[in-house]
Amino acid sequence: MTRRTERIAELIREEVSTIILSELHDPRLRFVTITRAEVTTDLAQARVYFSVLGTPGAQRAAMRGLEHAAGHLRRRLGERIRLRRLPALVFRFDEALQKSARLHRILSELGADGQAATTHPAPTPPHGEEEPNEY
Repeated sequence: MTRRTERIAELIREEVSTIILSELHDPRLRFVTITRAEVTTDLAQARVYFSVLGTPGAQRAAMRGLEHAAGHLRRRLGERIRLRRLPALVFRFDEALQKSARLHRILSELGADGQAATTHPAPTPPHGEEEPNEY
């Protein structure tokens, strides 16, 4: 991504988030957070990633709500951002947060059992070398 497309993507993320919070009153979008956006270099498409609290059913409902509101969001975005070509909005569920939470849970479970906290003796320096001082 070029610096320009990065700036446009960040602006789209901020504005879509603001519009959802302030203008849309769809209960399916109550716990939606816009996490990031990616814009193609030709500005034809913006992939808007979101996360939502709740079950997989809540995630599907949020996706349907965002797809339903895509036209309104794009129109309002066009009023707020001046571009010759406003990208089409494509919504994607951001799985990075779920993956991170799952990894954290696994690591904390391993740490609680003591399996991940195995200790190894400190290596001794070769004969004739001094150990480095640590301050």
